Amino acid sequence: MVGEYREPPCPYCAGRRGIEYALAEGDPVLAAASGEVSFAGMVGGVRYVVVRTQIGALVTHGFLREIAVQQGDRVKQGAQVGQSTGRLFIGVRLGGKYVDPERGWCRGVERRPRAVLVG
Repeated sequence: MVGEYREPPCPYCAGRRGIEYALAEGDPVLAAASGEVSFAGMVGGVRYVVVRTQIGALVTHGFLREIAVQQGDRVKQGAQVGQSTGRLFIGVRLGGKYVDPERGWCRGVERRPRAVLVG
């Protein structure tokens, strides 16, 4: 992880409304949660995929190089939704409020294991 969630002190104040990961460019981006794709497209020149979960949470996957799904598609956690630009943003909104994605929402995000030497 290269950028941790920082809750903004007010709805329009500065903060980091999600977390960022460093990936290799072109790495598959996997859905952090199961649900229906509510948005797949560009905002301000950046590609995003938003998945609405069964409980209504919106899970945003951002900084995508390519998008592999369309609005209305149903995806399962761990399914490919796109390709990485070299970084990945994950944000979660629940009841209109941003929440920390690390609190149970990003278990499906692929993390590269670190090499460990064993004797």
